[in-house]
Amino acid sequence: MYKEGVVAVEDIPDTMKLTDIQQKKVDAWKAQKGVINKEAIKGLVDSISYPIYHFDFETLGPAIPEFKGMKPYGKYPFQYSLHIEQEDGSL
Repeated sequence: MYKEGVVAVEDIPDTMKLTDIQQKKVDAWKAQKGVINKEAIKGLVDSISYPIYHFDFETLGPAIPEFKGMKPYGKYPFQYSLHIEQEDGSL
């Protein structure tokens, strides 16, 4: 594509032969919409089995390091939570 003068999506002519995946992405870009693969999402969701672990953590990125070994704007976890969801919906 580069040799044909295509350096950005908007440079792709409508007559250019693209694969199905490329065409979907170009069409989505032109329409300013995302591409959602519903089959892949369904497959992922269907593969989830109980118990389901919900892990969350918070980080801090101080400009001035507070402790030895820290770096400016480094990401340091300081709090977490883990919730285990059972098949009956209980946590």
